[in-house]
Amino acid sequence: MRQPTALFIICGYGVPKDMTTDINYRSYLNIAFNSIYATAGKDPVDIILCGGPTNGTPPYELTEAHVMNTYMQTHLQTIENYGQKLNWNVHLEERSLSTLENLVYAKDLIQEKGLMGEITVFCEETRYQRNKTIGEIVFGSPIHVQSIDFDVSKNRYLDPALIEKKELTATESDIWTLENQDRRSSHHAFYQAKIDWFREQEARGIPHVDVVQEWFTTKLWDLTKELMPDHPLLKKEETS
Repeated sequence: MRQPTALFIICGYGVPKDMTTDINYRSYLNIAFNSIYATAGKDPVDIILCGGPTNGTPPYELTEAHVMNTYMQTHLQTIENYGQKLNWNVHLEERSLSTLENLVYAKDLIQEKGLMGEITVFCEETRYQRNKTIGEIVFGSPIHVQSIDFDVSKNRYLDPALIEKKELTATESDIWTLENQDRRSSHHAFYQAKIDWFREQEARGIPHVDVVQEWFTTKLWDLTKELMPDHPLLKKEETS
């Protein structure tokens, strides 16, 4: 069999309570699946599903990669039922808690398994530039990024200025983290604390969109001061 010549990375977005009823997530994965199919067809490709244990429902064991893979395998079986067998190799990256870690750990997996080919990253629409910027730093070469505007929840329709600030802040933070290997552990601890805080707020019955807004206006800075007190964004925030 011919070796795969393309690599597709699909970034996860949480662990849904029920994938079968989550229209946003299903739309995202359906479009990504069909895009890979349109590009590769029956040709062999490697697909990396990225995402760790970020779910908000106890016992917090499922990973984003696991639930995406369950859905992906259903699709692949459907195609087989149509009389086609796709030569797609699906790999799970189940450690990452952030966009940065999606890319870093995907690179680790690529190197570990000796995978090769042009890289395409699938992500949510508003995160296109962050994935493009950080991805090319992580991989050290140009990559393709295909953003998918799948989200029709209130999160997608927040103030565009807030969304832009969120993305610029996250991009600057990721670049700063990549400049020093020692910052990686603080980055992971930061995102674990974020996930724990989100779980606490949602357990109290606070709507997710309100939790997101409070995160970007208050809690983000509190945790940054606690876990990364030398972060340059803190000085910028103080003077803004």
